[in-house]
Amino acid sequence: MRSIDNKRLSMFSKVVMIFLLLSPILQCYGWGKYDFSFIIMSLLSVVYLFTKGVNINKTTKKLLLYWGWWYLSHILSCSSIGEVLHLGIIKIAVTYIVLIDVMELNFFMSQYKKIAYIIIGYFYIQEFSRIVLDTHLLSVATFLPLAVMDDAQEYYSILTEAERSSSFFKEPAVFAQFLLPLLCYELFGRNKLNVKYIGLLCITLLWSRSGNAMVGFLAIGICYIISLLKNRVSNKLSISVIAMALVIVGAATVFLKTEDGQNVIERVVTIDAESTVDKGYASSTFFRIYQGYYVFSEFSPLYKIIGNDHEKYIRESAYRSPVILGIYSNRDFVAYFNSFQSVLIYTGLIGLLLMFLFIRGVWKNNSFCGKSMLFLLIAISLVSSNFFTTTMALYLIPAIVMKGRNENTVIKLQNVIKTC
Repeated sequence: MRSIDNKRLSMFSKVVMIFLLLSPILQCYGWGKYDFSFIIMSLLSVVYLFTKGVNINKTTKKLLLYWGWWYLSHILSCSSIGEVLHLGIIKIAVTYIVLIDVMELNFFMSQYKKIAYIIIGYFYIQEFSRIVLDTHLLSVATFLPLAVMDDAQEYYSILTEAERSSSFFKEPAVFAQFLLPLLCYELFGRNKLNVKYIGLLCITLLWSRSGNAMVGFLAIGICYIISLLKNRVSNKLSISVIAMALVIVGAATVFLKTEDGQNVIERVVTIDAESTVDKGYASSTFFRIYQGYYVFSEFSPLYKIIGNDHEKYIRESAYRSPVILGIYSNRDFVAYFNSFQSVLIYTGLIGLLLMFLFIRGVWKNNSFCGKSMLFLLIAISLVSSNFFTTTMALYLIPAIVMKGRNENTVIKLQNVIKTC
């Protein structure tokens, strides 16, 4: 990773980082799999690769090892010569390597914060319009081609009837996923806390009523408690934290008695497979938490070990599951898996081991903020589908950069000690 903290950032690096921040929004638009995020980030990555090259470090090598296994697994499970080429894996590898190489944390986080202000502002405009004016403002631009659904009018209709706002994103889950890494950095990555901004992020995430936000809060809350214990905070701060927790519990109790709160409770108590089959359709919660495990359980012993990323085999495995068959009946299977399930399904138990070694490598000698970002990513990966997307990069790339910073700091301290 090039050390660019103390150098003037190139305009190209700034453009790459800004488009990374905008990618979760841009992925709504485009043509099928070729959304604007995919097209722009791919072009920028290829240009950088041919003009600058890349610097492969220990962390990147472990990531390359996982991608290499994924490609080998893909080849081993191919049923024809025409399926050997997998541009998706190559694109992911090139994009992530470039992002690691150009990332400058101070600039990235300053732009992250500015963009978040605009996104949060529109979220509250949507909420005001929905609650006061009984009109739901769309989260997508109608003059751009949509990549999220084939039928644009059907999608607009769904958004108009939505009970929750999602700002410029396709759904509240992605909105929450975008804000959570920023909250983590504001809490653990700065020397001085910006209480007002942290409060704004917390209130907005709670107001989004997203399951991803709740999971993220739980993960960040665990990290915050660990940081208090680690730093042996004063009694005064401990009392304030306890008071804050009581306020949150009280607010949650009041919220759960409202209509929106009852909807959340209903989503939680009906996420198991039996309830889903009884209803006759798959809820979004079932998609995020369970579906992939039922598909993986129907893989052959060989493919459980090496994985299989082919759509046809995944679909056949899904329909061998009585639970999946009972849910979908005559409807088409929707291949939605959370990130943890994607690792299992696409790369098998070997891929899971390689991913563990990579995460362990990033975790070791990282700062507390970097470790917290990784822990948050792991928690979100259990409930959301962001497997090597640009949304996942918002968590993973800063954590990798923080590890490099922390290691450099340790080396400098060791050199100072040696010279004393």
